[in-house]
Amino acid sequence: MGRDEGCMAQIVDDQISRKHAQIRCVAGRYVALDMRSANGTLVNGRPLTGEMQLSEGDEIAVGASTLIFSERIFPDRESALEHWRQRGERGRSTLQS
Repeated sequence: MGRDEGCMAQIVDDQISRKHAQIRCVAGRYVALDMRSANGTLVNGRPLTGEMQLSEGDEIAVGASTLIFSERIFPDRESALEHWRQRGERGRSTLQS
């Protein structure tokens, strides 16, 4: 993810690097990796250094955005937002690939 148009998840934010961070599946588990971004990436409020395995509900902060990691598949954006609201989460941007 990053500002670059070639990123699978483009986030338009001056605080985000062109290629800011990656989320990828390694041996059946999802991991996050900061791509040497200028402003860093936080997972659950802690700086991301190296690869970190992600768990359901982890919060990934990049620039002014906070993303919530989920392996669950939602049919649309509204269903995802409603799911997190019901779990007591405040409304946030939802990113689907």
